Amino acid sequence: MKSITAKELQALRQQDAALQIIDVREAVEYQTEHVGDTQSFPLSRFEKSMDGVEKDKPVYVLCRTGSRAAQAANLLQNKGCENVFLIEGGLEALKSEGAPTIQGASRIWAMDRQVRLGAGTMVFLGILGHWFIHPGFLFLSVFVACGLIFSAISNTCGMALVLGKCPWNQIKN
Repeated sequence: MKSITAKELQALRQQDAALQIIDVREAVEYQTEHVGDTQSFPLSRFEKSMDGVEKDKPVYVLCRTGSRAAQAANLLQNKGCENVFLIEGGLEALKSEGAPTIQGASRIWAMDRQVRLGAGTMVFLGILGHWFIHPGFLFLSVFVACGLIFSAISNTCGMALVLGKCPWNQIKN
């Protein structure tokens, strides 16, 4: 998979304003803040919506920090898109390079922050349940630990996909 730094992308954006930059964060995250010339293709619905990506021109993929973008880039490559570039560091790197962002009214937490809260809460509840209710509650903490290990090894996150479908992560019409 090819990658491009935020600095290199900023230089390209100055030369060509019509770059195809896709943001694979969930729609509500995109609505909260995004780079102005990007298109939203949420990862949770990416396989269904990726037909909207022009495969004959270079595609620059980003998320908040990079892991979801890597998943989307792999999907694009598997569907025959050859010029796919992963934007290293994602939205955060672009912002640090001075890319202007559009701020929305929504203040939903970024997906990785929601995952950390969910995982931490489940581990904590597993430990408390083990101490005060039944020793079997410890398996909740073990389950979360195994999920985090699998997430790191596979560079995927099942909890993020589930959280992406939650009502607070949906755009209200």
